[in-house]
Amino acid sequence: MSRLLLRRWAVAGLLVPCLLAVFGVRAVRGLSVLETIAETGVIDLGVRSDLVPFGYRHSDGDLTGYCIDFVDLLRRQLLDPLNRRLPLGVRLFPTDSQPEFELAVDRIVQLDCGPHAIAATRDRPVAVSIPFFVTGVQFFVKTGEGAIDPDSDLEGKAIGVIRGTTAQTYLQTEYPLADLKVFQGSYGIRRGIEGVISGRLDAFATDGIVAIGEMARRGLSANEYQLIPNIPLTCETYGMLLPPEDPQWKAFVNRAIASPEHERIWNRWFRSMMTDLNLDLDGSSIVNFEGTADRCFEKIERSSFDPDSIEKVRMAIGERRSPLPYFRFHFLFSKQISFTVID
Repeated sequence: MSRLLLRRWAVAGLLVPCLLAVFGVRAVRGLSVLETIAETGVIDLGVRSDLVPFGYRHSDGDLTGYCIDFVDLLRRQLLDPLNRRLPLGVRLFPTDSQPEFELAVDRIVQLDCGPHAIAATRDRPVAVSIPFFVTGVQFFVKTGEGAIDPDSDLEGKAIGVIRGTTAQTYLQTEYPLADLKVFQGSYGIRRGIEGVISGRLDAFATDGIVAIGEMARRGLSANEYQLIPNIPLTCETYGMLLPPEDPQWKAFVNRAIASPEHERIWNRWFRSMMTDLNLDLDGSSIVNFEGTADRCFEKIERSSFDPDSIEKVRMAIGERRSPLPYFRFHFLFSKQISFTVID
């Protein structure tokens, strides 16, 4: 057995008791989220590592994105309520391959940040914050004469979609004659985009912001690919997933989302990204709309892609990163977990 492998298992052996201690306190003593954070000095965050701009790896390997900056806002805003002088640490649990809701429902994390549609939380044993973003289903297609027509019935058209999403439900209802190709798992979005690029799919249906992020990550040209229609087919609001039955923690997260500090973070990641795409947003962080499908998109002015817009975003996300120091390592404990402390 190599020395490197021995060192890795030694690290894992030291960390597993620590994790059991942290999780055991929460489960056995029934502490609230704020009590748990006060006792452990750590916020546990579920975050994607592959989804621009929510959470993705910078060129040097560090996680960056909107969710990283948002949890940093929480750790700063928690100091006074918890009467702490020392900063809080943060553990990052990648949710790329985790079933949605699982980490929050099981109280492994206190916050799961990502493109979680609030509508999908109905009848689920999980709490959800007020909305922090609004988007909707669009078709990612190749530009040109062969592009699909969303106003048709799409009979026989091969349309990719992610299993269990509101996009799948919408397509099954509105386009029953389409040939749906269902993807799942953390790489479903990438496979759907690749299907259109290779010509195996006529279109891939997903939330616009998700497609924009993947287009930017790949450096795809807006001359060759586009999102249609300009006005999304549905209205999806995103919220933070939270452990159930903890109204005090939910209220705290809601206040953070509604704060001026969050507005600056939101503008840094979303407004700048949309500006690069010539999608001008009317208003700041979208948290005060009434939430009905016929009104929430009134806050968005829509326009088509500028030919150079995707390249601009690709360059922007390569340069943009969370201004936080990290200490990161990996270990094995039932499943691989990325453990990151933000100091």
